[in-house]
Amino acid sequence: MDDVERMVARAEDDATEPGELATVLDELVVRAPGIAAAVALGLLAREPRVKPSRRLLIDPSDAAYRRWRRRVVAAAALLASAQVRHELAAEFADSPDLERDARAWVTGATGAT
Repeated sequence: MDDVERMVARAEDDATEPGELATVLDELVVRAPGIAAAVALGLLAREPRVKPSRRLLIDPSDAAYRRWRRRVVAAAALLASAQVRHELAAEFADSPDLERDARAWVTGATGAT
């Protein structure tokens, strides 16, 4: 298994924390931009499709929040990619929270996700 394959495996592993995922995707963008875009789109297609809310009668698990943050990281990684603007625009149209959180991640704004 080469370095790119290892990075793809780490990115796709649900146990990889969002901060580490961002580092992996950044490195993949440098080494294999097409693969990085494909991996990020795959992560973007995962659940949850809607940002978990703490104001529910049944509180979502911490895993739901981590999965949401992983989607945010994937969207943030795609913001700079000209290849997938259409797909990203469609995701953002479906979820304004995702767009807001992804842009906040890119700028380093606190309080996102």
